[in-house]
Amino acid sequence: MKPGDGKALRKLAIQLSYKGSASLDFLYNVTVEEFLEIVKEVAECGKQKRI
Repeated sequence: MKPGDGKALRKLAIQLSYKGSASLDFLYNVTVEEFLEIVKEVAECGKQKRI
């Protein structure tokens, strides 16, 4: 991770929370590795819905 990645991760957490994927409190309390895994899973679900 780079120093500026925190802002991007925070923005992703807010977007996921807004979409109803998970609560912001939950997303702020998972490890970075878990958070990135959640982001990947949500992206995969989004891709599958478009097909």
